[in-house]
Amino acid sequence: MRHFIALGAINGFLAVAFGAFAAHGLKGILSEGLLAVFQTGVEYQALHAVALLVVGVLGESAPRRGLRLAGWAFATGILLFSGSL
Repeated sequence: MRHFIALGAINGFLAVAFGAFAAHGLKGILSEGLLAVFQTGVEYQALHAVALLVVGVLGESAPRRGLRLAGWAFATGILLFSGSL
């Protein structure tokens, strides 16, 4: 389950980096609407990163198949949802 902790930490870092990039680097380039869409993707990435950390920590004490499935679902959600925005 440590891989979910690592995925959560990496995606948390990326969410902060992408959010800062959007706020400072894309503000004058993208329209307000596109910037809002980008920021929505970053917010969901950050929430999924926290969920991955929780799954990883819970899985360390009591590894269960359901936690593993939830972790992979959160990781896939980051790729599909946040990546598509």
